[in-house]
Amino acid sequence: MNESPQDRVDIVPLGSCPQFAPVIASWVYFQWSVPMRRSWENTLIRYDPATPAGALPATFVATINGAPAAMASLRITDSYDFLPGTTPWICNVFVHDGARGRGLATLLCRHIVEYAREQGFTELFLATSVESNSLYHGLGFVEVHRVDYFGPKFILRLPLETGIAESKAHG
Repeated sequence: MNESPQDRVDIVPLGSCPQFAPVIASWVYFQWSVPMRRSWENTLIRYDPATPAGALPATFVATINGAPAAMASLRITDSYDFLPGTTPWICNVFVHDGARGRGLATLLCRHIVEYAREQGFTELFLATSVESNSLYHGLGFVEVHRVDYFGPKFILRLPLETGIAESKAHG
């Protein structure tokens, strides 16, 4: 995708664009499900666009001029229960190769933070393979745990009462 000043970027719930479910499921399938040996059918089920508004899981799609370009989900737990008793989790933040470098992952994460706050959650968690200086660290997430799951994973937490770091909110 060549960037154009006329490009329109929107963040939409998967439920409002159910035709994108197979596309985003395929992104997740090849990025995470194949290495974990999760079947295509089980991956596709995880992205049922009929999930009621306000319920989890909630998946959001970043579109460019109406075409799917990136996605992220908010789930009760991640695929693996990295830190039992904690909820909710930002999962499967993915940007299509042709749309990288446009800040879509940041836009999606900010959107999910606000969505989680609106749903009454007081904190968010996520697992990443990046130890420091990631997008998530820049948004104010801090490490609370480490595990070995298909390599090292760093479990990060963001208290929602403080929100995303203000210094990064406009950048």
